[in-house]
Amino acid sequence: MMDHSIEINEMTRSMNSTVQNRKNSVNREPWAEKLTTRLEDECKSWTPPNPLPNAMPKQNASIFKLRYNQDDEELYKVCAVGIGPYNHHKSGLLFSDTEKRDTVMLSTRVYRIDFKTFFSEISPKINEVRACYAEGSFELDDEALCEMMFFDGCFIICAIMVLSRGLLFSTWNKRMDREEEPLINACKSLVRKLNQKAREVMADLLMLENQIPFFVMHILWEHCFLDITFDGVLFKDVALACFDDLYPRRSRSRVTSQSSDFLHLLDLFHWSRSPIDRFREIATYSQPGLYISTVMELQASSVIFKKSASDCFLDIIFSERFFRTKGVIFIPEINLYAYSRRIFQNLIAFEQAYGLRGYGFTAYVECMAQLVQTEKDVSLLRSSGIIASTPVTDIEVVDFFRTLRAGAQVEEMPPDLYELYEQVKDHVEHRPRFPNKWITISMFSVSILALTFLQALYSIIGYYAPTNGH
Repeated sequence: MMDHSIEINEMTRSMNSTVQNRKNSVNREPWAEKLTTRLEDECKSWTPPNPLPNAMPKQNASIFKLRYNQDDEELYKVCAVGIGPYNHHKSGLLFSDTEKRDTVMLSTRVYRIDFKTFFSEISPKINEVRACYAEGSFELDDEALCEMMFFDGCFIICAIMVLSRGLLFSTWNKRMDREEEPLINACKSLVRKLNQKAREVMADLLMLENQIPFFVMHILWEHCFLDITFDGVLFKDVALACFDDLYPRRSRSRVTSQSSDFLHLLDLFHWSRSPIDRFREIATYSQPGLYISTVMELQASSVIFKKSASDCFLDIIFSERFFRTKGVIFIPEINLYAYSRRIFQNLIAFEQAYGLRGYGFTAYVECMAQLVQTEKDVSLLRSSGIIASTPVTDIEVVDFFRTLRAGAQVEEMPPDLYELYEQVKDHVEHRPRFPNKWITISMFSVSILALTFLQALYSIIGYYAPTNGH
């Protein structure tokens, strides 16, 4: 027999010798020794770098510079006032940088805005400010960024004070009456221009690219206006009051005391129009082909549409009536105006880009775009009082939802929407069916006739039948 242990030992020695020869062969190269030594020294001396101000985690960002087609430019670009780093020094606006600074200087003269307190409060939080924006999306040093936050935040507060038309507007007027004539004239000019361009200004303050962090405005509001007392009025309440004239309207069930972590004005507006505890997540559904039919198709399947009394614009609900023979879809009133698409587009963009505030507007547009595909669909909803009478025509309503849906380009939706689709689908497929109402009426008439005949028959039998004892 062969001694296999000897063979194995010989093979092992041969392999080790080959490996050693390779190592020696490599190490004999001068460049290899030099490179090895250099990298070893570099590895020993390396220390983790400090994160750059513009290199904050992406998941913290809540303000984004959007990419869009040239055809959609009008929906995203600002036209009245540039706010934040993405529209810094932008030209061609209704309120230029010079006018914006004049507005702030005017307010500073009238209300004595405390510069020192603001910069003392904001300087330790400058990295938090940067983290609110997409990584590397702008180039401003800390000083320039702080200055921009001050001027933009003050302008927003001044604009909201003028446009809110409440207690603060009265306070503004009373304060103006005590000032010198040049200041009074300048203030009146500002108020007049803001009121004339109110819709444009408010719409710009709801553009995703045109935001500054909410805590910046909170610092200004709470600590920096020395000659005005807000008497416990919170900035978020005044801001919401400023947007009360815009559709969709605010949900009455939303109370600002329930939440304090608003990211910016668009986030505040989105929160105030969203249902509580719905549309929080998205998921890939197990039935990818699930959809909802058009208004006209559903009407043919015994589904009717009624205007909902819900205080939340996004609250579409399905219900069954009359022993499941009828289905009812309740939809809150829809008011569409020229500015509506800009607001909806930015609300959807915020939902898609940030991802932590729910997907109510995305789901709503997806549902309405499927329900409303022809002018007849819109006409039926108008006759039901769901779509209000506005300057927007029926075909423009169809185009409104179709375009918004195409721009969203999402494949996943909240489970709440899939649940609605399932309810409607189940009703259409399993409801008790009556082929024709005239057949139903005929069958009912035949039943009545048969009962009448039986009654007459028993009456005749009772008349001719012999009674007991005769």
